[in-house]
Amino acid sequence: MRKTLLGLVAVGLLSVGGSALAFEPIKPIITIDPAIIANFSKNRCEKAVVKIGERLNKIEKYQESHMVAYQNLVDRLTALAERLKLKGYDVATLEADIVVLKEKIQSFSTQYDTCKVDVEELKDWDCATKHGDFKDQVKANRQCLKDVHLASKAVRSYYFSQIRPDIKAIRQQQAESN
Repeated sequence: MRKTLLGLVAVGLLSVGGSALAFEPIKPIITIDPAIIANFSKNRCEKAVVKIGERLNKIEKYQESHMVAYQNLVDRLTALAERLKLKGYDVATLEADIVVLKEKIQSFSTQYDTCKVDVEELKDWDCATKHGDFKDQVKANRQCLKDVHLASKAVRSYYFSQIRPDIKAIRQQQAESN
């Protein structure tokens, strides 16, 4: 029994080890016609241009919704400051915050506009003549959209980190005056 078991183990090891040593990978030689590669790049560029047109529509829609929301925020804060000022509360910090908020919103809007212009340039891209720089332009556009996202986050974080605490301080002022 032992001899047969040892024999089977030895045969198994030799068969696996021997086949591993005998295997020599064959390196395939593949040649691709450069015309096929150029055609592939052109088709890929044309499909990307179509998607960029769709992205431009999304950018315009989102910019409009962001600007409506931000304008609503500024209007509500301005109305709150006016109401509190009429009641006799000190709202100088809130008014200063509104000015800074408007600057941040303006910065966001200008960044969005520059990105929109870049996307419009990509939408009208001529894939037949300028296919080499397309990828770099798309990467630059992605980075621009990331910067727009950061500007949007800056507006939101400024509201929560500066304006909300100032409104709470005005509420405390209200509680102390009553």
